[in-house]
Amino acid sequence: MAEAEGVKNQDMWTPFKELQSVVDAVLANPAPGALTQLKQVLRKHKQNFITLLKNPPKNAESREKLRKGISECIHLPGMGYQILSKELVDEAIIISDMYDLNEILAIDLLCTAQQQLQFHPGLNRGLVAILLYYDGRKALVSALRSLVHVRKGFSWAGNYPPEIVDYITLYTNKIMEDGVLLKILDLLECLDLSKELELLQHNRALGGPKHQHQVVEQFQEIRQALADIIFLWTAQTGLPKEPTFKLINRLKSCKIQDEVSGGMDGVNLALEMALLCAVDLSLLHRMEDGAELVRNLPLLSDSSFIPALVRELSQCVKPWECLGLQAMTQLAWALALTTLRLSPSNLYTDRTVKLNTTSALANYTTEQFYLQRLHTLITDFLVLMPTKVKELRNRGDETARTVQVYAHEGLEPPASLTHHFEHLLLTVERFYRDNPLGLELALDFWCPTDTTKHSTIYLYGIPSKQSSWGSIFFLAQLQSPRVLRSRVSPFPSITDSALLVTYSRVAGARSSSWLSYRVHESCGRGLPISAVSPLFWVVLFKFVRMAGEMLPPTLFVPYLKMLRSIASSPQCSRYAFNMLKENSSNNLSWDHFFSSLERYYNNLRQELPPSTDTVYRHRVYPRGITPQEIQGLQAVLGVTRTVAEYDDCAQVALCENPHWNALNILLGLVSCSVPIPLKAELLLTLAALARSPNTAATLWHSLEASQILTTVPSISSYQPRGVQVHNDYSLLTDATQNCMQ
Repeated sequence: MAEAEGVKNQDMWTPFKELQSVVDAVLANPAPGALTQLKQVLRKHKQNFITLLKNPPKNAESREKLRKGISECIHLPGMGYQILSKELVDEAIIISDMYDLNEILAIDLLCTAQQQLQFHPGLNRGLVAILLYYDGRKALVSALRSLVHVRKGFSWAGNYPPEIVDYITLYTNKIMEDGVLLKILDLLECLDLSKELELLQHNRALGGPKHQHQVVEQFQEIRQALADIIFLWTAQTGLPKEPTFKLINRLKSCKIQDEVSGGMDGVNLALEMALLCAVDLSLLHRMEDGAELVRNLPLLSDSSFIPALVRELSQCVKPWECLGLQAMTQLAWALALTTLRLSPSNLYTDRTVKLNTTSALANYTTEQFYLQRLHTLITDFLVLMPTKVKELRNRGDETARTVQVYAHEGLEPPASLTHHFEHLLLTVERFYRDNPLGLELALDFWCPTDTTKHSTIYLYGIPSKQSSWGSIFFLAQLQSPRVLRSRVSPFPSITDSALLVTYSRVAGARSSSWLSYRVHESCGRGLPISAVSPLFWVVLFKFVRMAGEMLPPTLFVPYLKMLRSIASSPQCSRYAFNMLKENSSNNLSWDHFFSSLERYYNNLRQELPPSTDTVYRHRVYPRGITPQEIQGLQAVLGVTRTVAEYDDCAQVALCENPHWNALNILLGLVSCSVPIPLKAELLLTLAALARSPNTAATLWHSLEASQILTTVPSISSYQPRGVQVHNDYSLLTDATQNCMQ
């Protein structure tokens, strides 16, 4: 940072707050003359960015000068000639020793804190100075994060004047040449919260709980901003070789801090996403000018980068502290090698399967760009590695057969059985559940074939018109034959030609939403500019369609959970409804679902008791239903409820189809003796089906007729005893209230 001598008002807070305010104002509203103002302030603080968060060290001469100021007037920059109190000098020396800070700057910081006391009631000057110190450092790194976000790159394009973007890109390139990325990674290593709090407590620089909370919050925001800088830089322009290897070594020792949720803190999450972006070559499939990418992306422009990464990631003799991070990194690297047609990719893929990558993927869904990168990771795995996906499915079938053999003999299956395909399905389910952040990423999985080959999607008696679009865009987006050959699906029963023709007819239905997000939807201050090849949609839909064929019992529930998850949006639910409607010869169809529910109802329903009231009744136990069947029924009901909630036409079609008789069957099952969680799921499904006025009236009449909710007064004097309500019963109460609403 700038030297204290000869600089006015150069404390550790005011200049950095001014820097942040100027940067934010220029980027928020780039008025005429904004570039000149921005150049002036950035030129002034260039050295602060290069020596990021490094304080001017304490100085014996400055310390002696302060001590003289107790007894005689001394000249201080920005304050003139002053006689200093002993308390002020002692506080300045303490702060100087704590942070290895020049004593003159410490005095300036305390004087600024004195002026800010009115905004911090209950705190003394020293405690306010501590807050200002961390707030100033946060302002400096936040300003740098804003600048990096505006850089010109591959992932997004901000709505800023070109001259501002060009200047910021040139400015940040220069400070990067001075090693700022390496400095940030070093800072993330040494900025330890526990050590910082220990330092503050040792010097009695922590106040009450509120002050401690403010200090901790500011310190964590500093670390988060530093990690965000690494991620934003990498996502836009890639990461050079040396910072990449330093980042890998940093993540090797990373531990998951949140033991309860299994997640990670935001700093390590941002760094892992940065590493995933550093080895991301999916841009080759999405960018029109591949030559520009090869010239500017460090992973491709540096001829020694890829061989060095192959050696680094193939020699992982000692496992990482967090196996999930190691698995995701090796999966991303395997996909990059597959894109480049390099042979070691299968080695990394086998390792990622053993490390259970798919379970780790679903835990990190907090930010839009993180979701995009993980979505690309999942879809690229399904599209670029069809042989591996087929291998996982075959292993899943073998596991299912083994489980059935052991169950037939009344034995427990071996614990060594692999469940990788099941984990893959559950990962997709967890990642796309409830349409995270409203991005509709699951829409990539839907490219219907014969069910929507005409411009009309037929529900039960309810045609829904789709706009014709043609195949011009599709033909324009076709990749080279070499790329096309790499995406052959393991499921050959649906021909590529049928899917490609269908795509040109149905893509218009999604062009207004999915493609508009990819091109126009803002994210923070940026606009995503990536696009996905239409052939990806084809292969992903074949995965959804064919993964459900000849499904063994052990994969039935995971597959339905995945199907429910990727149907969690209006358009996706429409496609899911049509796929299940047309699968009449498959176990995964509406006909099979409702016929099975009807058989369960006929088996479970009880004969009505005599009309005379009685105090003593025989307790009725569930009959003819196993825990595995209960899980299957809950999964079926979950798919039905999701489709009905998101698509009004599908909801009406489900209720009005006379062959399915959905309302009466589900209501009948509610009246049967079934476990509480299943009964709650039945009521929630009925609530979703009764969203339209006609079906709501029908359901209400059926409720009255069945007397599930008693509306006719009883002459019985029997009153049930009050019992403590358990969690299962509160679930049923909530479901009943939902149904009544």
